[in-house]
Amino acid sequence: MNSPAADELEREIDITRRAVDRTLTALQFELSPRRRAQVAWRRAKRRTESSLRSGADWAVANRASVSLGAVAVIAACVAAAWRQER
Repeated sequence: MNSPAADELEREIDITRRAVDRTLTALQFELSPRRRAQVAWRRAKRRTESSLRSGADWAVANRASVSLGAVAVIAACVAAAWRQER
């Protein structure tokens, strides 16, 4: 027959063993290639959305610069097309 102290120690060991098992299972999930790919994809998507939002905000705030840039690009395209026709 086990002593009460030995029984308590066995219970504590069992509780610790289950906690370690849960921790290892969680780590296996978090560190799995599939999970890492999902996290990387979400992070890249968020950063891209943020960059696009920032660019759109800048374009709205700097309409004159964007308009002049668009005119310059169109003029360059027209000039290039004109040169090719000659």
